[in-house]
Amino acid sequence: KAKKSLNIHPSFLPFGRGRDPVVWAIRHSHPAGVTLHQITSGVDEGPIIVQEEVKHQFPETGQELYNRVVDRCWKLFNEKWISIRNSVNKPILQKTNNMTYKRKDLLKDRLINLDENDSYRSLILRIMAHDFCDSNGDGYCSNIKYNDKSYSVRLVIREDGE
Repeated sequence: KAKKSLNIHPSFLPFGRGRDPVVWAIRHSHPAGVTLHQITSGVDEGPIIVQEEVKHQFPETGQELYNRVVDRCWKLFNEKWISIRNSVNKPILQKTNNMTYKRKDLLKDRLINLDENDSYRSLILRIMAHDFCDSNGDGYCSNIKYNDKSYSVRLVIREDGE
């Protein structure tokens, strides 16, 4: 049914096969990007027609990266459609990595259970204890050092349903 069908996938395949690829790009420090590939029986395993990496770096959030990747999906498709339609681009077989993410992976990963993990609880409470800064990070805040750069941290916690 999917002969000569194309998928516009918001990831830099083979990284991020399956659901929520932007989450996994950030969580595992994988490349993010856009891949236009042929649809096959395997999830996001078809030959790549066009692909482009979307650079990301700390402290970009999942929502920020997702917005940039989706925007690039549409632009790349529009830029390349004529050459795709005219079969100018030769499909490239993907490297296998045997990793396909499912929705249950996201639901499991997003829960940070402070009741069951002392190190998580300690980190969250440490950030909360040093939160004397405004929304711009000015004032006395927790700081994170990463890749020889320093960042102010402000944590927003609210009960589900609020």
